[in-house]
Amino acid sequence: MITFFTDPYNDEAISGVYARYHFYNGNYKKEYTLKELVGNGNTSTVKIFPSRLDYLQNQLNNKNYTADYFIYRHTIFPIYSPFVSKETQNKVIKYMKTCGNDKIYIIFSIAQSRLKNIGHYRYCPVCAKEDFEKYGEAYFHRSYQFGGMLICEKHKCKLNDYPIKQNEEGAFIYFHYSIVKDRKIRFYKDSVTKFLNRVSNSIKDIMNLPYLKYNREIIMEKYRDILCDKGYTTPKGLIKQRKLSNDFRQYYGKELLELLDSEIDESAKNNWMRVLFLSSNKFIHPIRHILLIIFLAGDIESFLKYKKKIQTFGKGPWPCLNLVCVQYKKRIIEKYDIQQVHKSTLLNGIFKCTFCGYTYKRKSQDMHGGDVYIKDKVIDYGKVWEDEFLKLLEEKKGIYYIARRMGVKYEFVKYYIDNKKFKPKPIYGVELKKNNFKKYTEDIVRYLRKNPNCLRSDIKRDLEKQYAWIQRNDKEWLNNNLPKPVKSRGGCLKKYNLMEKDEYILGKIKIKYEDIMNEKTPKRISITAIEKRIKARINSKIDELPRCKEYLSKIIETIHQFRIRRLKIYLSSGENVKDKKTRSKILSDTSIHICKLTKEEKVEIEEIIIEYINNFIDAT
Repeated sequence: MITFFTDPYNDEAISGVYARYHFYNGNYKKEYTLKELVGNGNTSTVKIFPSRLDYLQNQLNNKNYTADYFIYRHTIFPIYSPFVSKETQNKVIKYMKTCGNDKIYIIFSIAQSRLKNIGHYRYCPVCAKEDFEKYGEAYFHRSYQFGGMLICEKHKCKLNDYPIKQNEEGAFIYFHYSIVKDRKIRFYKDSVTKFLNRVSNSIKDIMNLPYLKYNREIIMEKYRDILCDKGYTTPKGLIKQRKLSNDFRQYYGKELLELLDSEIDESAKNNWMRVLFLSSNKFIHPIRHILLIIFLAGDIESFLKYKKKIQTFGKGPWPCLNLVCVQYKKRIIEKYDIQQVHKSTLLNGIFKCTFCGYTYKRKSQDMHGGDVYIKDKVIDYGKVWEDEFLKLLEEKKGIYYIARRMGVKYEFVKYYIDNKKFKPKPIYGVELKKNNFKKYTEDIVRYLRKNPNCLRSDIKRDLEKQYAWIQRNDKEWLNNNLPKPVKSRGGCLKKYNLMEKDEYILGKIKIKYEDIMNEKTPKRISITAIEKRIKARINSKIDELPRCKEYLSKIIETIHQFRIRRLKIYLSSGENVKDKKTRSKILSDTSIHICKLTKEEKVEIEEIIIEYINNFIDAT
């Protein structure tokens, strides 16, 4: 436990808190300070996401300075938090409290976001002066270290980069106000400042939201409500991407979007606006969410308080659709639950009758009212329905009668009669993922018990499906539960003879090459085509396979080489030797667009066709 600590200032970045502690404590190396604060001198010092905050909490032994306090008040995590799921929120918080932050960058797709990285600490020159006059020292505000914050929301001036020497990278940076006090105060032009100020205010509003109150599910529901009311969705609930993107670009202008690295390339299938609504797996940078929120609602407060004018599933109450319930088709269901449709932008409305327990769901494609008496699927039939179903079976009513009376299919009734139980419902989405995780991890654990001395490569070979699935969905579990990678004495992990592998793959390539050449329909010989046929990736490690590389260099075709081979095969076929083909017919049948060829390619094609026509004339 440490007896001295620098009390954090309002909105101070946690790395700045560490730096001031290091400065006042007089430690010579940053490793000593990190050892005292977080128990590990090798921890990276970052200004965005810290680590081992649980250890810091125990060291301080102060009820006010908890790990959650530092995360909420002195990191920029609150800006990212509303735009990820509850599960991701908990995972990132766990990393910051314990092991570290490397995975956080992957979760938040920081490297892939295309936003300019902030290489220096940033500060507002006016805020720095005010802080120095008030506290006797300046400090780094956490909000200014966020990538989308370009101006101070209070003074509307540009943020400056704090000068860092080359040998100070990775070290604790204490804010020496004397270094920057004479720097000029700069501003963007008024038209840009107007929007940037709204962005900065929105960032501050998000940072001050109640801790973990909002998540991606709530934000996406708000988006759908506003888009629906503003006419950006079709009657089936699909988003009018082109209209939305065009209006968005027109609202902000090219200059501002380029400044915030948030341009929308309409020609790209995976532009960020499309991905934001079509994929729940990819994280979109918060600044882009903020721009969209301002465009749709004006500010964060209006967005979060927005109430849908057009009900997604029509105006309530909603009816019970149990054919044997005394409340059938009566509007007695006062509220419904919303569920995300798996791999879709649509929503499921879950409706449950409190009288009979009958529960059904409808997709939001029936929005704008629709037919409230239509259901997509029954989730739970309820006790009233099941009792009536069993009663009809005991009375030995016909299968077709029971099916009509109960609103089910003939196969449903037949299955129960044959198996004395209801047919189990298929599992989709999250539940299926949970079941797969449980099943596959149990398979691996069972394998490890039987083979305690096995290597990772053994598991990957013998449990290929299980290993691949868990590696895609929970790589951390593999790292925590599988044997540690073992290096050979030479530091090489390869346990095979490269010469033998080269010879083996070469044999397979030769066989598949012959197969391709003998096929009736010509196919281009490429590395991709060879890889698909031998079911092995060779291009990435071709330098380790010299014989394969030499052989492939001889057989791989360019597009033009394949075009020539296909043309010659066509002209030499028996039918075309007997019946003369015109030039246009030859080009059409071989899919050759002569206008798209280079001058040299055109000459070669024309020579082959002329030779064919002359030979045909000579033969006749």
